[in-house]
Amino acid sequence: MTRAYRAELVAYQSEPEARMYHLGDAFGLAADEVQGWARERALCVAETLGDDDEVAGVFRDWSGEAARDETRRRLENGEPLFRHHVGRDCAWELTLRPVPVTGDRSGTERREETSHGMGNR
Repeated sequence: MTRAYRAELVAYQSEPEARMYHLGDAFGLAADEVQGWARERALCVAETLGDDDEVAGVFRDWSGEAARDETRRRLENGEPLFRHHVGRDCAWELTLRPVPVTGDRSGTERREETSHGMGNR
């Protein structure tokens, strides 16, 4: 069985109504591909939130953690990485996880969400 990897960034909001904001995802056959996406996406969100924002600091921390060699080793050993933070009236969640897939690797390409918006998808 071939192992692939997925990363996803989501924000959940309960007020004034329940909403989920899909902030992007990536899928690839190499852990470092999705780690790179997670790092860049976390930095992009941090930049959008601003320098003096507490949640932006959390995203900067997450970007560093996503890119670590230790994170890659954990993913390659089948361990997921889940990070969660509540702030700015949202619950923020970053996940990186292995995904078991079957078949050969030919014809499988990296897929990445290209939206840079902060709205619903």
